[in-house]
Amino acid sequence: MRCAFAHPASDIADYKVARIYEARINAEPDPYSADDLIAKRQAARDRIGTLKKEIRELRGEAEEALSEDEQKAQELNELDTGYERAKNQILMAYVAAVMADDADTQMSLKAQLKELDADYDAQRKG
Repeated sequence: MRCAFAHPASDIADYKVARIYEARINAEPDPYSADDLIAKRQAARDRIGTLKKEIRELRGEAEEALSEDEQKAQELNELDTGYERAKNQILMAYVAAVMADDADTQMSLKAQLKELDADYDAQRKG
């Protein structure tokens, strides 16, 4: 659309405005209808403005969608990080219980790990 202002074959070309201007400076008649040219050029500007607005709106929607995706990714990352941290704590405690030959603590830690895994799976699916 912008090319129409610069392209010499266009009916709204810049050179036509310049030719009208030159003719008026020289007190000659307009070589083109100034009113018609101005109206067509304004219609082209209006169309360009509308298209720019549509592009901004489309980009805005894409950015919002991307932000939602980023939000979900961040939430999953936080869930994964919390899970890994809790799991590592249980595993470290389990190793200590094994080294101390403490069967009761080992059984308790196994139950905690199963519960942690079940909670993690449920949250991940949700």
